Amino acid sequence: MVSDAQTEDFLGITNTGCSTRPKHAEIAFLNKVDAWSSATAEVVKRYAIPKKCKLNRQYEGIGTVEVSTLLQYHAELKRQGYQVRGENLEGVVATARLDNPGSWKACAKSGMEVTDVDTNSNYGPELRYQLRRAI
Repeated sequence: MVSDAQTEDFLGITNTGCSTRPKHAEIAFLNKVDAWSSATAEVVKRYAIPKKCKLNRQYEGIGTVEVSTLLQYHAELKRQGYQVRGENLEGVVATARLDNPGSWKACAKSGMEVTDVDTNSNYGPELRYQLRRAI
């Protein structure tokens, strides 16, 4: 869970788990729309709780901090010898929709590289960036 250090307001969640790519963990993060530093009116209309969403610029970069923290965490797991499905951890992957620039930019700013743009039946029919970083 991610919260504001001063107010303890809930901002979002992060997650890590096994990837379908051998020797890789998969990371994910999801933040409240009003904790995004920017969003189009269409995105706010589609995802925000009506009349409660006020974009809060003080959280600009929160996704980048989350991804960077998860990458540091996985580097420590690798150092300690943790494995993924019985194999030594070699990297981290993430998936981001093309229409969600905050998501893929947070991954890219944290050092992840786009490895592919495709669809994944596990995540729906939309094109998505596939990102990866070796650790």
